[in-house]
Amino acid sequence: MGPGANPARRFAIWALNRSSELTQGQIAKALGVQYHQVTRLLGRLRNGGHREPLTGWINLWLAREPKKVSSAGV
Repeated sequence: MGPGANPARRFAIWALNRSSELTQGQIAKALGVQYHQVTRLLGRLRNGGHREPLTGWINLWLAREPKKVSSAGV
């Protein structure tokens, strides 16, 4: 995480949080990052602290707005 972090991983965290019923802890475990990294990123996104290319990816995702999926099979 941080300024040079992987934007694809950041997007994956955001997308999983938005479109699934996974907890932040489950997202962290699935992506191999620490829990605090997930919570920090999601907090920054809520406060408008995201930058390109993440912003562009989020805007594309929101334009398509997939339905939430259940974590029952995960």
